[in-house]
Amino acid sequence: MSNKFYTSLAFLSPVVIILLAVSYLAFSNSTFWATDSNSTAGAMMGFAEVILLAIAVAIGCISGIIFAIKSIYVSKSKLSITALISNAIPLLLMSIFLTKGLIFEI
Repeated sequence: MSNKFYTSLAFLSPVVIILLAVSYLAFSNSTFWATDSNSTAGAMMGFAEVILLAIAVAIGCISGIIFAIKSIYVSKSKLSITALISNAIPLLLMSIFLTKGLIFEI
């Protein structure tokens, strides 16, 4: 396979996975808890949606990193290194936020 193929997959994989997760959340049945009496269920469902999006971002970035590394093995180019950096930054930020306790106070 060519360098451009792996590089384009590296750039597109996080975008596609995040779009799939957001479309799932948009079309799922998330309006059943819209009344005031089910606010706890709404908070739990909102928390689950945030977790789903975080997992989708992680999966998309990890697959993007794998394709970027394959692209670098084929041919070292600036675009391949840019794809690697653009996929590594969200994972790095999520790991910093999780370890510092900025997202969840456990």
